[in-house]
Amino acid sequence: MDEKIFIFFVFLIFIYFIYQEYGFQKSIFFGNKEGFTPQDVENIIQPPGSNKIGTIDKKYWKETQNKVVSIALTYIHGIGLYSSKKICKKWKITGLSI
Repeated sequence: MDEKIFIFFVFLIFIYFIYQEYGFQKSIFFGNKEGFTPQDVENIIQPPGSNKIGTIDKKYWKETQNKVVSIALTYIHGIGLYSSKKICKKWKITGLSI
């Protein structure tokens, strides 16, 4: 009789662990629904002259990427600040602030 009770509790604990794993997997793969619909996003009030939501300021993007190029030349490739500035000037890469 004791053996049957033990097996019952082991089985019950096993079912509980499966239930916990199901809840965990469900929360990972089927998370909360997105808070905004595309129509809600379009209705968000933006300051005049700002970019539309989901787009990027091309000037800002170019300056950021140019800084990345200069840093990569200077530090990652190890050619030094002077040579990096010389290469960037030759290839007309602007927006450097290092």
